[in-house]
Amino acid sequence: MRRLISSALAAGAVLSVAASAQGAFHLWRFSELYSDSTGNVQFIEMFTTFSGQQFMPGHGIRSTNAAGTISIDFNFPTNTCTPTNNKNILIATASVGALPGGVTPDYVIPANFLFKEGGTLVFGIAPAQQTITYGPLPTNGTSSLRASAYVTVPPYSFVVDTNSPKNCAGATGSLNVPPPNCPGDLNGDLQRNTGDLTIFLGQFGQSGPGLAGDLNGDQTVNTGDLTAFLGLFGTPCP
Repeated sequence: MRRLISSALAAGAVLSVAASAQGAFHLWRFSELYSDSTGNVQFIEMFTTFSGQQFMPGHGIRSTNAAGTISIDFNFPTNTCTPTNNKNILIATASVGALPGGVTPDYVIPANFLFKEGGTLVFGIAPAQQTITYGPLPTNGTSSLRASAYVTVPPYSFVVDTNSPKNCAGATGSLNVPPPNCPGDLNGDLQRNTGDLTIFLGQFGQSGPGLAGDLNGDQTVNTGDLTAFLGLFGTPCP
């Protein structure tokens, strides 16, 4: 009798461990963030090196603006593809799949889910599995913020790079969505106002490709760009 009870307990423990392993989702990490200048074309790419991470329903992503006053939630409606080891998932606006260089999203988010001026993303929500804070997104139509490495614990670092969305099926692409011809309109709302000034000041002194505040194209946001920006400030877009 004792042997039967011991065997039953051991079997239960094995099943419990197996269920726990099969029910995992928490090892996905943000790998790329992209937005065009209007916010109508956006994607979030996530990546994991681990298997058994497909169980997404009941979990989600919370996007919050830099001021912490506006939050938008996305909840995963279905499991990911399997197996999940060394796979990406693409969470994007529906337009990403229809554009040249686009890829069919695994999950669809609304336009302006990401805050172009910068904000916070939380994966898992409750409990949070990863939280990142990002600055102004590149909005030149070709650049994105890409994770410099896959790590499961902070710190998480991102660099500006050419966008390359990839979905769970392995399809890849690269978008080129040029901003409207309105220099100085850094957030794509067809105005040159304090919203653009906030983005400009956040990038002032930075160097690299894809910076919205780099109005003269020398890959540095400096006093030359400031002079150009102030000359345009307050004037209507064509």
